[in-house]
Amino acid sequence: QRLKSKLTVFGMGIGASGSDFEQLKCLVDAAKQYGAEGEFNHAGLSPAELSTTFHTMATTMTTTRTGLLSNKTKRPKTEKRYTMRKNYNDVDLVPLRRETKNVSRFRYDNRTRHPWRKVDFLNKNACGFEVAEDPFGKGAERLAYMFYEIKKKHVGSGYEKVGKSMVAKNSIYTEDERSKEKFHTDFCRVQQKAWE
Repeated sequence: QRLKSKLTVFGMGIGASGSDFEQLKCLVDAAKQYGAEGEFNHAGLSPAELSTTFHTMATTMTTTRTGLLSNKTKRPKTEKRYTMRKNYNDVDLVPLRRETKNVSRFRYDNRTRHPWRKVDFLNKNACGFEVAEDPFGKGAERLAYMFYEIKKKHVGSGYEKVGKSMVAKNSIYTEDERSKEKFHTDFCRVQQKAWE
């Protein structure tokens, strides 16, 4: 009873229509009865339905986690002001921000005393990057931007793209701008743990 809205119980039935999922439904109903959140989904046997159900569960879990973290800080978080990127037919028309000064690449590894280790750029002769001004995707806690590494042109002045386009992610909240390293460290730690 003390957990109440901080607890969410998911029940997912995988099987043909008419299968017996009464025990799962009872667990979900019991959670609701005591003030927690509860949700039951019958995913069936279709790959598409399974994918949709897993996506729904993952989204709900992320939203719950975000809410719990916001309560932990004891102050509401404010979303940044942003405009979702338009669907440009020509990627060269995407407004970009260039970074070439004091730019380094680091890799996260929690098996070392200092988890952030400086490594080379992905591409030879790269010396910076360009990142889209506007995000093309939005999650519960992060915005996704297109970016790529750049190098100096062999002929003339200026820079040119090197390597493939990639995805950069940043917090959706203005408060996290003051603690970017902690924000990204938390996400990298969770993702590395998931890989293990």
